[in-house]
Amino acid sequence: IVQGLNQLLSDVDRVVVFCSNEAEADRLRETVPAESRALLKKLTVRMGRVNHGFKLPDIATAVVGHHEIFRRYTVRRSVRKAVRGRPLETFVDLEKGDFVVHVTHGIGRYVGTEVLDRDGTQQEFFILEFRDRVKIYVPSTRVNLVQKYIGGFRGRPRLSVVGGTAWQKKKERVVKAVEELAAELLRMQAVRSTRPGVAFPPDDRYQKEFEAEFIYEETEDQLSVLAETKRDMESDRPMDRLICGDVGYGKTELAMRAAFKAAMNDKQVAVLVPTTVLA
Repeated sequence: IVQGLNQLLSDVDRVVVFCSNEAEADRLRETVPAESRALLKKLTVRMGRVNHGFKLPDIATAVVGHHEIFRRYTVRRSVRKAVRGRPLETFVDLEKGDFVVHVTHGIGRYVGTEVLDRDGTQQEFFILEFRDRVKIYVPSTRVNLVQKYIGGFRGRPRLSVVGGTAWQKKKERVVKAVEELAAELLRMQAVRSTRPGVAFPPDDRYQKEFEAEFIYEETEDQLSVLAETKRDMESDRPMDRLICGDVGYGKTELAMRAAFKAAMNDKQVAVLVPTTVLA
């Protein structure tokens, strides 16, 4: 960054840098090391944005954007929405042969739809097949009772027996397991709240330089979440934060900033990722 600014100043006497917000202006000032502070005297920071820098030879001035100095660019992130386990909204969500879960009867197979006469009214029904080829007709008005099956393993699930007790017992076991997990989480949080956590110091120059290397400009939401995350890290209370967002909105970039902050303060960081691409 300093090298780039000095290169600009080799042709002009002054450089005007346009920043989108005060955070960018602070980043510019703080990134320049102490031994190069004289360089700042030749810089003028203004709020605003220019897409591409230019020079004004008549007044020996160069005008550039913050994003050009830090090689950061705003791009439209590609978003791939992946919605898996959720209640069905229409029949279009299913294909014949798909496994489904009925709230009352358990795991079945979607066979198709059929229009039947019911009390003189034509109505469309889901047809679900269970063990022993028993079929259940679910009216379209009760589609909320059916959910596409998302298993935790590869293979074909075992179909449930309509009228049997196995599905009900399985649901009872799940309810009990969830209650036990909730109780354990509450106990663990109560213990954690009584113990001091690790209070990290405020960002130093290395943190700012690391963050300046990211090529994408942060969105307002990213800046807000990043500030909250660092506030948690710098508090003496144990940190417990979950960042949620759609695919492609920069969650990993925020995680890397937090991981770097911890690593630079002599803490070991474990980064678990679900895909090889993220790794």
